[in-house]
Amino acid sequence: MKAVADHYGVGDAACRAIDAGCDAVLICSKPELCVEAHEALVRRAEGDAEFATRLEQAAERGLSVRRKRHAFTSAVRPENVESALAALNERCDVSVIERTLGIV
Repeated sequence: MKAVADHYGVGDAACRAIDAGCDAVLICSKPELCVEAHEALVRRAEGDAEFATRLEQAAERGLSVRRKRHAFTSAVRPENVESALAALNERCDVSVIERTLGIV
C-alpha cells in the first residue's frame, strides 16, 4: 500500500479505496496520515452525495460486524485509545474517530 499512497497521496488513495469498494482504510504509520485521509474523505463526501452515501454504508457495515463479533471491545486496546484520540483530536471530529476505532 505504501507504493499506492506514494503515487496518489494518502488522501487520494483513501478516496480511491472507498470508490473501489473497500469499507475501511488502514493507515498504520503516522497519526498525521490518518488526519490527511480523514480530511480527504470529508472533502469528497461534502462535494459528492453518492460518495457520502457510500461512506455511510461502509461505516454501518463495519459497525455491524463489530457489534456481531464484539470486536469493538477488543479491536482497540484501552491504553491506545487515549493516545490515538489525543493525536487526532485537534483536527478531526472526535465522533467520527470514535466510530472508526469502534468505540461505540
